[in-house]
Amino acid sequence: LLEDAIHTWVKKDVNSADQWYQQHQNSLPPEQAQYVAAGFASYAVEQGDLTTALQWAGYIQDPKTKERINGMISKAGGK
Repeated sequence: LLEDAIHTWVKKDVNSADQWYQQHQNSLPPEQAQYVAAGFASYAVEQGDLTTALQWAGYIQDPKTKERINGMISKAGGK
């Protein structure tokens, strides 16, 4: 749910979502931060920014989520 919420927010207002993340990144527990990263990564894939998507994907720890995001990146032409 957190991933979907972030993805929706980023699609509507990327600057606001990024600002929120910058302010809260150090206080997010890793188990939550990885889903925030997945939301940003999936948005970056949609925008064709595979470099940024790969950077966000690096924060994802959950194997299934990481595999899904990396699959999206690969399908879009990333490494």
